[in-house]
Amino acid sequence: DADPDAEEPLRVLELRERAPSTPGVLEKAGVRFGLYTDGVEKPEDVAANLRKAVAAGLSRERAVKALTIDAASIFGLDDRLGSLEPGKIADMVLVDGNPLKRIELLRDQSRLAGVMQAGRFVSGSLTTINAK
Repeated sequence: DADPDAEEPLRVLELRERAPSTPGVLEKAGVRFGLYTDGVEKPEDVAANLRKAVAAGLSRERAVKALTIDAASIFGLDDRLGSLEPGKIADMVLVDGNPLKRIELLRDQSRLAGVMQAGRFVSGSLTTINAK
């Protein structure tokens, strides 16, 4: 691990500044890519990073695919993950509104209707559905 007190080289800082535009550049070039959440310390950072990528040129539709079916396909898991289909493992976040039009909805806890992991609601007002 790097020394947290060490100064970062200018090149690293420049790359970090350009990082939000990378997915949009890949999309425009026709490159298949996936986004992942490993290493993200706070779940709300995922939405913040997506918002930055969309603001820097990534389409909203491609952002969703990069987090779901395209990421699953790259890892060879699209037969089990990445889309909502019978027989697949369902992990999803449900919000009141359309995050494709307003991606910031993913950060608004008051708009959270439910979080589903492996087909069961684990958070939000929809957890009562599990009992039925």
